[in-house]
Amino acid sequence: MKRRILPSIMWLFLGLTLFSLPVTQAFCEEWVLLSTFTNGDLFYYDRHSIKNNSKNTTQVRTLIKYSEIGKAEDKQKMKEAGISEAEMIKRGHHKLHYTTVLWEIRCKHNLSCMLTIIDYDEKGNILTSIHVPATESCSNLRPETSELYPLYYMMCDKQAGVK
Repeated sequence: MKRRILPSIMWLFLGLTLFSLPVTQAFCEEWVLLSTFTNGDLFYYDRHSIKNNSKNTTQVRTLIKYSEIGKAEDKQKMKEAGISEAEMIKRGHHKLHYTTVLWEIRCKHNLSCMLTIIDYDEKGNILTSIHVPATESCSNLRPETSELYPLYYMMCDKQAGVK
């Protein structure tokens, strides 16, 4: 009788131990492809990151996985902004693989505001992390000008009919 109880207790203990392990962020992500840009960059949103903070405000994380053309375009934009090749290397930008952005979408006002921008290398190491004051990064959401518009429409449509 003791032999039958012992394996059951061991399985129960193992199950409880595995269940109680901390959940990492990787287990909580579910990236959904939203669009592919003409340069080949892929634009995703994380289905599990969506948080309704109030009746008319929602947060969501997006990810851009860069194509080779996209990396070259990003590098060119940095050069045009006055950032030297040496500074790009110092920042690890030559290893850039993808970027995540935490957005706040203000449904009532048709606005999107960047809250954080994090650049990653191919191994998932953080290259740069920037907190952006929402007042400095807000822009109007319109179908013809924003890659976020489908998310805006989807999330804001669900909130008490606000569009």
